[in-house]
Amino acid sequence: MPLSAAEKQRRYRARRDADPERRAKYLQWEKQKRRRDREQEKKKNIQECSEREQRIQRRKWRAAQAKFRAAKKAASVALSSLSTPPVSPELQPDRQEAGPSRQRRAGRKPLTCFNERPYEEG
Repeated sequence: MPLSAAEKQRRYRARRDADPERRAKYLQWEKQKRRRDREQEKKKNIQECSEREQRIQRRKWRAAQAKFRAAKKAASVALSSLSTPPVSPELQPDRQEAGPSRQRRAGRKPLTCFNERPYEEG
């Protein structure tokens, strides 16, 4: 079965990163590329952007990060659900439905505010 493009790329990068000299050359090339792009104004640092551009870029970053986290969470949920079989109903202990806890039934204590004290002359 032929390799997919992602698998080919993964193997290429693994070979490149296995050789320290080749990896150093690649990192140097990437560094020069970033510098060239900044000089040609293809890319800007976030500090060089206007406030509006910064807001837009950060909004994009947040959306991308949220998408990544959601995909990561979905993958972990899918993996965890596949790795363990469901619990058999006959093996589950018989539990009565628990009601609200004692703390929930008691509720919050009434707040005492400092500004309710009478005016003190000092």
